[in-house]
Amino acid sequence: MPTLPDIAAPAGVVLNLKLAANGDKGPEYHGPCPGCGGEDRFHVWPEQHPGRGGSYWCRQCGKAGDGIQFLRDFGGLTFKDACSAIGKELDDKFNSKSFRAPWKSTPILPKTPVPGLRRGSEMKPRECEEPPLKWQIQARKYIDQGNTALMSNPAALEKLERERGITPATAQSFNLGLLLPRPGGRLPCRFSSRALWGLPPKTGAKKPDSLWLPRGLIIPATNINQVNETDTPIVNATADQVSGFSRIRIRRPALDIVNGGSKYFIIPGSGMAPLLLLDQQPAVVVVESELDAILIYQEVGALCGVLALGNSSARPDHTTAARLNELPLLVLAFDNDPAGDEAADRWQQWYSHTERLILPAGIKDPGELHQSGADLKEWIIMALPSPWRTPPRSTTITAGPVNISASVPLAPAIKTDQTITTSRPASKPCTQAPEPYTQAEIQPDSTDWGTVNSETQPAKNLEFMTF
Repeated sequence: MPTLPDIAAPAGVVLNLKLAANGDKGPEYHGPCPGCGGEDRFHVWPEQHPGRGGSYWCRQCGKAGDGIQFLRDFGGLTFKDACSAIGKELDDKFNSKSFRAPWKSTPILPKTPVPGLRRGSEMKPRECEEPPLKWQIQARKYIDQGNTALMSNPAALEKLERERGITPATAQSFNLGLLLPRPGGRLPCRFSSRALWGLPPKTGAKKPDSLWLPRGLIIPATNINQVNETDTPIVNATADQVSGFSRIRIRRPALDIVNGGSKYFIIPGSGMAPLLLLDQQPAVVVVESELDAILIYQEVGALCGVLALGNSSARPDHTTAARLNELPLLVLAFDNDPAGDEAADRWQQWYSHTERLILPAGIKDPGELHQSGADLKEWIIMALPSPWRTPPRSTTITAGPVNISASVPLAPAIKTDQTITTSRPASKPCTQAPEPYTQAEIQPDSTDWGTVNSETQPAKNLEFMTF
């Protein structure tokens, strides 16, 4: 199969490339951009995306894509002719939308959009149940206390913004927090009571009521996008009764992930519906990571909503699928790996109103794109039709989800008066509840997190944390 350097000359495009590096994606070449010139701004990876001619990216003009898009951008070929030039047969899987320029592209929408029109295989929404009220009450306590721990710790907030691009205001708006070990405890985790969370005893366990909770970054998910029979958002919170959070995912520190363990832990009993951040925006960006979704909403929430699936293979639940069917455009921004490519193909078979964004070689996900110094906002909005690239005049862009219609807050705004201790004893990696442990260590957590003193919580004490 010909690669990008092979197809350039027959199309009348001159490339003067020099080998710059060899990496995971194969050899990387630099040279002048056929469109805007320069000396080494044009990057080419011939071995990336086998069967599509490789990939390219100009860090000046922003043009990027695979071999097919290269021939369209610089050779003036039609999509059909470009496919023929690299030996790619057209079929249902490979279509013009799959290869549209990811950095400066405008989706071709039908004159009368038909959202939800499917082709190929039918998408079957997954069944997702909300956790019981007892679980939500306990989750509210952990989320409030964890958010207080994070917001009272400048070192943690600085690390979160530096590593993930999420500002303190956004962290507050989305109720992000820190789950830290019990003060004075010997383990880098906590234990709670399953009964307190409304969970049944764990069959076969030595301590059936014990619930292991690893330390890490708390990422809550709300159920504000769920609606009841009267189409009223389910947000009902008082000091004694809370309905608003449906899941707690914990991003574990790299130090604690050993023997192939997962970097994410979902508290048992959590609802598994995807996180949908959407008010009345005309488009949704579909990503895998919830932290990437929060970052994107922080940057472009006034223009488009965001859907975080949690992983590349997840399907929307019924409520989410119904909302997606109503939208004119879905922007696919899956991770830059084989699983992400497969997910994008599935979604383009499920929905007709999609536009795919392709990340540059070496960049895994939107979070890494932001960390690389690229303009994440520009990358997203250039996938939107021109009239959609400016927020409505009445819209106020805030750090968290933009409340365009002033209808529903992100989550119930309940805070306890109690503050939290963030001092951490020396600890070792913890991948499961070790045996034996003391009765004091498995006492149910409620409000015994102590007090915060940011002056006594220097940055070095948070070196274990990975965001």
